[in-house]
This record gives sequence, structure tokens and C-alpha cells, in this order.
Amino acid sequence: TTFPMISRERVALFEKRTALAANENAKLFSGPRGADENGFWVAPTFSLDLPMCSILQQEEIGAPFFSISSVKYPHEMVKWTNTGFYGHSAQIWSADSEKALKWAAKLECGTVWVNDWMNGVNEGFVHKQSGFGRGPASSFRQFFSEPKQVITKF
Repeated sequence: TTFPMISRERVALFEKRTALAANENAKLFSGPRGADENGFWVAPTFSLDLPMCSILQQEEIGAPFFSISSVKYPHEMVKWTNTGFYGHSAQIWSADSEKALKWAAKLECGTVWVNDWMNGVNEGFVHKQSGFGRGPASSFRQFFSEPKQVITKF
């Protein structure tokens, strides 16, 4: 599966950012990217062990870039997730569903998947600077609130 990009420049920016992840010693897994007769596209890219202080952990990339990070203690996950300016979505994988739901409630993200990913209705809820002017976050009443959805699979 590939994802469309709006221009060659966006593909180049995505390539620059994935190169930054490689320079930060992250392990990268991805498919092809580039252009063909159908336009510009990139395959999803997964990053393992990207430093928590990396700009790629703190900014929206605007492409299918997934940072997979493990932490020793759950409070670290909450701290690092809530540190950034954005709060689009997060996934939590845990054998303890009760604790996972407590952690999900503490995350400043619009959508949190617990032991699941991209399953169910995603209303596009966002927190902080994610998605200003897009989706449900564009409504006036939501300017003063941060609705959240938690999608679970146990």
C-alpha cells in the first residue's frame, strides 16, 4: 500500500525527514516511494528506537511515518507523548487492559487505540495544534474543548 503525496517537493521533504531518522540511529522499515504516471506516492515508514527528543517525535510529518517507541515505565510514555505540540493519535499495547485504559485517559491525543490500530470509526479528533481547521476540530465549539475517543480491543 502506498499513500499519495501532493507534490514532488513533499516526497523530497519526507525523504529528508526519514534520512534524519537514519542519522539519529533509528531503525527504519519502509517500502518504495517516488513518482509514476499516477502521481507522487510513498509507502508507510516505520521507525524503531528514534530518540524521544528527535524533531520527528515532536512534529507532524504529513506522511505515513510511524514512530514505535518502547518505555520502561508507563509514566514515561505519558510524559513523552504529552511533551509535543501535537496530539493526533497514539496506540498502546499492553496485557493489562485496565491499566492501559488509565494511561489512555492521560494522553493528550484525539484518538488512542488500545491493543488495536486503525480499527473502528476514527472521527479525526485532535488535540493541541494537530489539525487546526480540519475535520471535526474545525467546529467553533471544539475550539474550547478537546474531545477524545479511545478505541479498544480486548
